[in-house]
Amino acid sequence: MLLESSWLQLLGVSVGVQWIAWTVAVFFQTEKFYDLVGSLTFLLVNHLSHGCSSLTSRQNVVSYLVFAWACRLGTFLFLRVLKDGGDRRFDKAKHDPAMFFKFWTIQGLWIFITLIPALTLA
Repeated sequence: MLLESSWLQLLGVSVGVQWIAWTVAVFFQTEKFYDLVGSLTFLLVNHLSHGCSSLTSRQNVVSYLVFAWACRLGTFLFLRVLKDGGDRRFDKAKHDPAMFFKFWTIQGLWIFITLIPALTLA
């Protein structure tokens, strides 16, 4: 089982990656890679958690299913944004760094919270 400090580290990675991506997104005033970064963060946090686990069959299956889901959803959403030329949810936010920061922070928190079932297996 992960130590409580490991959970905080994984939360920090999840939110930290989003904040780094936010700085790039604000600079370019784009949301085109928002969902892609979210999926890559899912993959990263899942991988880090799995690496700290006992590598039981259940942990392996759950980690691989999270991997497959994040790849599929991330690819779909990224291709959709490229095809549509943007994401209407961010039309106002991408021009307001403070509001845009909230979207990125919430995504980091959402990633960590939705991974809690997988994290508890580690």
